Amino acid sequence: MTLSSNEKRAQRRQDCREALAAHIYERLGLKVPAHQVRLQPCPEDGYAWSVAEGYEYLLATNLGTGSVGKYNSIINNLGRSMEAVDPETQPGCTIQNSNLGRNSPVLRVENGSFTATIRRLDSKNEELADELDRAWSRSDALRAKVEEWEAWAEAMERQLTES
Repeated sequence: MTLSSNEKRAQRRQDCREALAAHIYERLGLKVPAHQVRLQPCPEDGYAWSVAEGYEYLLATNLGTGSVGKYNSIINNLGRSMEAVDPETQPGCTIQNSNLGRNSPVLRVENGSFTATIRRLDSKNEELADELDRAWSRSDALRAKVEEWEAWAEAMERQLTES
């Protein structure tokens, strides 16, 4: 028996919810029932989504209003361009009146996270840029000193040739 388009969409939405719930558990150790998974979670839910630039459209609407194509895109990009992260690590996220204590995961994993890697690399990049600025400053100071010594040497050479 062939499924209607609505039945196909409902089945793919359920597959997507289950994939998202499994990913949340794998990344954060947090068990979220598939029917409670959201693309736009509250900080109190204990997870947030981080997406690579250009993939923000994956989170633009609720799961209930998606298409089969959107569900397929979410599943295909899960763990690649989209990942579950701790909401406390997301910029601008604050948790108020949180009840995470009783649902808090045993393990919170940031290793292997592209979001954590990007943040770590951005931080390292800033450190290296600061170090480069300091090196350029030292180089400029040394160049000025060399010019000063060269001028002194030329003056001494002139004095020697004149006497």
